[in-house]
This record gives sequence, structure tokens and C-alpha cells, in this order.
Amino acid sequence: QEGIYRVVLKGEEGLLELAEGYREAGYGVEFVEPSEASQLSTEVITLINYTEEAWVDAEMLMDALLSAMGRLGVDFVIDEITEVIKEGGEVKRLRGLKSDYTGDFYVFSTGAWTRELFDLPVYPIKGQGMKLKSSGLPKVLYSSISYLIPRKRYLYVGATSEDVGFLGGNTLEGLNRLSEGAVRVAPSLSQAQIMSMHYGYRPATPDEKPIFEAGENYFVATGHHRNGILHAPLTARIVKEYVEGRVLHFTGVFSPNRFS
Repeated sequence: QEGIYRVVLKGEEGLLELAEGYREAGYGVEFVEPSEASQLSTEVITLINYTEEAWVDAEMLMDALLSAMGRLGVDFVIDEITEVIKEGGEVKRLRGLKSDYTGDFYVFSTGAWTRELFDLPVYPIKGQGMKLKSSGLPKVLYSSISYLIPRKRYLYVGATSEDVGFLGGNTLEGLNRLSEGAVRVAPSLSQAQIMSMHYGYRPATPDEKPIFEAGENYFVATGHHRNGILHAPLTARIVKEYVEGRVLHFTGVFSPNRFS
């Protein structure tokens, strides 16, 4: 789906100047009156339509990816890897709870749990979200207090950002923050039914940018923080090029050596 609305609330007029700069640089930017998008509150002074932005349904995307891998004959082995055994810059084998594993090349996308296997500055940032039984919003509404993503079966409300380690579960404080932000943008959502609640962990780094650690026969891609799905296609290209013997500029830019 293309295009998102950046919601500008009262007191956030600086966002308009920023958007105007993007438009002057040639990006697709339109300014939309709130009256053109129903359900919005009086706190919303305008909408910025970033026409070239895109979004996907992450759950459907993962289903499609798994289906494609199955058609290509990829074997899935479910295990918990407890140790990456390396000698120098080369991975020799993986030790799991069920078995040991070897391969020609290893790609690690270990997310918020990266530090369990690698000495890299990655830590979890918890995010809570909700699915509402609601529809009618024209497209994604992204604001400083919430983001609302209309999907075919539900409206997704996200998401908190909490530095609480791997503390699990949904909390009243987190759900209240989500509800309050959603209603401040679109008051009609106060009557929306909650379908489900969930939480997860983003892999964060000290500068909130990814980490790429490249060895002789392995590649670690982690630390994408809030942008894992958005950066997945480019990350896949970087890894593919490395496996085929070509090192792209980004591999060095996002090396963990920047933290030394």
C-alpha cells in the first residue's frame, strides 16, 4: 500500500517546514486538510501525505515468505542455538539444544537476542500494540502519540517503546498510552472493540542504527530497531552481495567497529 499521512498536531508546526523541505528536494509531498479525512480530532491541524512512502501487512508478508521458501524446497529445522563456535573470523559450527549444525555460510538475524550469541551492543526495546475491530481510516496515520494502520481485518494501534529488558506481558500503563493516543487522533475509536493485544521486542543499538558483522563465512544482520520490515529488502541485498563475494558500502558503515 502506498502513501502515509503524517499527522501534525497543535504545537508541531515545525513538521510542516520539514515536509516543505522534502517537497523542494523532489519527494512526493502533499498537504491535506483534516476535513478531507473523517474521524480526526480538533487537535489535528493538518495532514502531510508522503505519497512515496509504502507499508505492508507484516503478518501477511511473513506468511508469503514462508510459503515461497517452502515452494523453493527450503528445509526448516526448529531448535534453540546456544553457542556459535568460531575460530578466528570463521564459524565452525552451531551448537543447539537438539544437535550441532554446520554449513557453508551462516546468516544470523538474531534480533533482540543477539547478545546471547555475539558480543554486540544490541538490547531489547519492548513494544506493545493492539488490534481493534474498526475501519474507515483512509490510510496510515502516523503521529507523535500513536500510529494507526488500517488493514483488511482490523485496525492496528501501535506502539509503545519501553526500555524494560525482556519484561513480558501487556500492561495497563502501556495499553492506556496506546488507547489515549489513538483517541486523541481519532475520537471515534473510543468505542472500538479490542480484538487482541500483543507485545514484542525491537533490537536496539546505542545509535539506533543497524549492525552488520561480516566474517569469513558468516554475516550478522541485527539492530534494525523500529525499521526491521522496512529495511529487510536492502539488508537482504547486502547479505546476498556479501555471500557472492561483493562487499557493499553499507557493510563498513554499519560495522560494530564504530562503537570501539
